[in-house]
Amino acid sequence: MWRWPSRPGGDDCITDPLGGETLARVEEALRRRAERGARADPGTIRLETMTISHPQRSVIISGRTVQLTPLEFNLLWELASNAGRIMSHDALIGRLWGPGPKDRSGTLRTILKNLRRKLGDDARSPRYIFTVPKTGYRMGRPGDGQPIFRAADRTP
Repeated sequence: MWRWPSRPGGDDCITDPLGGETLARVEEALRRRAERGARADPGTIRLETMTISHPQRSVIISGRTVQLTPLEFNLLWELASNAGRIMSHDALIGRLWGPGPKDRSGTLRTILKNLRRKLGDDARSPRYIFTVPKTGYRMGRPGDGQPIFRAADRTP
């Protein structure tokens, strides 16, 4: 039996036949979920001067609304939701089109090119979307001093 005196509800007991492994797995799952953010309620993501609202499916950069196609918005949302992480071509293709033939890399590049143009992002000197050669793409640049966060997670 465990007691968690340092945690709220620490007077509760749980029997773990695996000798602590269950608690470790639960804590790791909760940590990963906190890092990813709550996917059930995606909310709003901000990066520098860009605001992406999933419920409204809108993108605003410096007060200017950017019109995106559904695929462009979904691609931007996937990259922004995983900001700082490299998203492989296959992972993005799977997220945008689901399971099936994976020969859509040319289509993905075309959508990304159009998305960058609409965001005012230059592939040679990117501000938002970075290419990782022979791997995929990532959103945000480490060390640029501009945190990426969900509006709901922001503390005043």
